[in-house]
Order: sequence, then C-alpha cells, then structure tokens
Amino acid sequence: MAAVVFPEDKDTTYYFVDWAEQGELVLTLAKKILAKEHHAFDRLVALATGGLSMSRALKDYVGIPKLSSVHISFYRGIGETNEMPVITQSIPANISGESVLIFDDKNDSGKTVEIAKEYLKLRGAKSCTVATLWQTPYTKHPSDFFAKETTDWIIFPDEIRETITLLRDKWQKKGVAGKDIDKRLRDIGFQQKQLDLVA
Repeated sequence: MAAVVFPEDKDTTYYFVDWAEQGELVLTLAKKILAKEHHAFDRLVALATGGLSMSRALKDYVGIPKLSSVHISFYRGIGETNEMPVITQSIPANISGESVLIFDDKNDSGKTVEIAKEYLKLRGAKSCTVATLWQTPYTKHPSDFFAKETTDWIIFPDEIRETITLLRDKWQKKGVAGKDIDKRLRDIGFQQKQLDLVA
C-alpha cells in the first residue's frame, strides 16, 4: 500500500499496514535486537494498547520468558495528544532486578516510552531497553531498536474500527460527503467489508 494524503489533511499522510507487513516488521525488529543485544531479557513489557497485538510474537522471536503490560494513555485522536502520557494500568508483577524490553508499535514524540522507562525503573527494573516497530525521525527519546522510520500516520491492522470511526467523524466535521469518506477509506487500504462492519 502506498501512503495517501487528502486536501483537508495536508499535514497528515496515512499509511495502512496489513497483518502480513506487521508480521514482517516484528521479525525485522527481532533480528535487529538479536544481532546487537548480548544479554537476555527477563521480561517483555508491552505498552497497551499499541504494543499488545504483536508482543507475543516478539517475545517468542527474541526468547524472552515473561510478558507483562502497562497501559499508558496519550493519544485522543488522529494526531491529537494529551499534554502528557498517563499510566492508567500499572504492571501487576514484581520486576525488581529484571532486565526489561519495553515494546510499543510506534515511537512518535518519545514521551510514552520515556514515561514507561521512568516508571519501570521506579518499580525496580535493573535495565530498560525500548523496541518499537516504527519510529519518527523527530522523536525526542529514540528507541534503542526500531524496524522502520516514518513520518506517516500509521494505521495498524488491530485498530480498524477505531480508525474508521475517528476518520469518519473528522471528515464529517470538515464537510466531506459520506460516499467520499468511504472512497477515501478504501484509498487508504480499508476493505469494503471492514467499512460495512463499522457502518
């Protein structure tokens, strides 16, 4: 799929990732980690919700024995964030003395991964390494490992309903007609059966 931009969203380029590409990105990320890391991780901590879907595959590829998650809220819409990320679900495990691999789908500003690192160190983690599928070139807190760099707004295959709903609402408010909205969504890469599901 090619990235797509629309007249009302000149500052946003949309890129749709399907499950096959998502799987390849996880494999690419795992290979980068395994090529450079010479110590074993005790635990993978997925940042919910973006890091949840592919965390099991990354855990397996890298050979990490334990998997946990922390929920951090930051985005409230397409390109819209709160002032600061907020931890809304803490880690339910004792991580004292553990070497932790933090995993998320995308590192935009770096604020979310930085909050996660600080929090996990406060909880006793010996070390925190950050891995993301995607990273922007302008992040203030770069990932230690990432599969691909982009400035696009990435649409992940595990957020179909969420993204269709947000884009329909956004474009309706800008006066775009319903049939034109659905054409745009298909141009991005959504299938008609996905659009019908969210009708």
